[in-house]
Amino acid sequence: MKKNCNLIFSSILVLIEVVLLGFYIYFYNQDLESWFANHSGLVVLMSTVVPSGIIWLLNFYVLAPFLSKLFFGLLMVLGYYRYLNGVYEKRISECITWLVGLDKHWGIFATADECQNANTCEGLIALKESKCHKRKLEIYKDSFTNLLKNITDDGLPSKSFGHATVACTSLLLYLISLEQSEPTNGIQIDNSRFQKLAARLWQVRGDAGWGVFMDKTEPQYCSIANTFKAMRAINKYEVANGSEYKKYAVSMYEYAKESKFGFKRGDNPRLATTAMGIIFYYELDDEIRKKIDAGFNIQEAIDFVFDCAITKGQQFETEIFFGLDKKIPGAKKAPWGHVSLGFAIEALHVAYIHGKLSTPKMNKLIKYTQRVFNSNFIYPNKDQCYFIPHEIEFDPRGTYTYPTMYIVWGLSSFKRIIK
Repeated sequence: MKKNCNLIFSSILVLIEVVLLGFYIYFYNQDLESWFANHSGLVVLMSTVVPSGIIWLLNFYVLAPFLSKLFFGLLMVLGYYRYLNGVYEKRISECITWLVGLDKHWGIFATADECQNANTCEGLIALKESKCHKRKLEIYKDSFTNLLKNITDDGLPSKSFGHATVACTSLLLYLISLEQSEPTNGIQIDNSRFQKLAARLWQVRGDAGWGVFMDKTEPQYCSIANTFKAMRAINKYEVANGSEYKKYAVSMYEYAKESKFGFKRGDNPRLATTAMGIIFYYELDDEIRKKIDAGFNIQEAIDFVFDCAITKGQQFETEIFFGLDKKIPGAKKAPWGHVSLGFAIEALHVAYIHGKLSTPKMNKLIKYTQRVFNSNFIYPNKDQCYFIPHEIEFDPRGTYTYPTMYIVWGLSSFKRIIK
């Protein structure tokens, strides 16, 4: 894009220079033959000292870049971002190309020899949110069909845990809602089946939210991240029309600590969960949001997310799930990685759309995102890449797939800004 802009602006400069020279000759001496005769020494001197090649280089490498920065800087000051859509689409497409090029769709690692239900959901959502499923239709439909075969009456199981989990079931329900809102030819969805599954997920809520498994969970084992995933999924289904759901949605924000969320109630503020809270807040009805606003300051949450993600550069967080031994003997805890930057980008895009993120801050978000493109996107081939957060620990088993999926979710929300 940079080279193309320089070429365009240098061409414009040449045109302007020729026109100005023409005007000069016309207004100061309309007799072209006599002008060249009178200024032959000047013409020879210019052609010797400043040949056309040097003028072109000056235009391309000095004047054109300056004008390009000035022009695009003005567009950003004015809040016009449509010209950036191609940049985002290119990175998204390269990430999707990497994902669909893997042998399995998808495991936790790029080298996985078995698909995991959570990762398959995350990959399919990335395809659907980015609209790339349309050009990867066969892989999308095959993966979707295989995923549906794994559903039980209890929900979608985690192959790692051997039981249906809140995270897997919530991801599945969210994916189904995307598919129902924009159906894909060849995929059949039994609406009643998933309405029942959404109701089942709603029934296993605890006083403090949801835990790991599809059972009512004690408050100390509840996860705010899982709770937001569950509520965001349920919000797409009929059960969300009930008064109890609306009351529960309001109550979730009453437990925020200074309008920020941790991994558990009373925990220190975390980027991922606070960003999830912002995203979910703006998916709720105006009536519910007004009630939430009585005790929750959405602007404080947005400022916190901006400071953590953009100012401090935080990209990844690890949550520890406890209480697993109730379902899995001997397994007391397990880690879960959150691609916080993916949630933060979507949250800040949504905040900008609703007038809660200023244009200068939006410009900083865009500049930071472009730096991430250069520093955290790895290219095994020129037309494909994957995302690696700088905090994530290296694993000798291979490259993690889910960071790329979640960053695609976040980047795909950019389309909402330019509509």
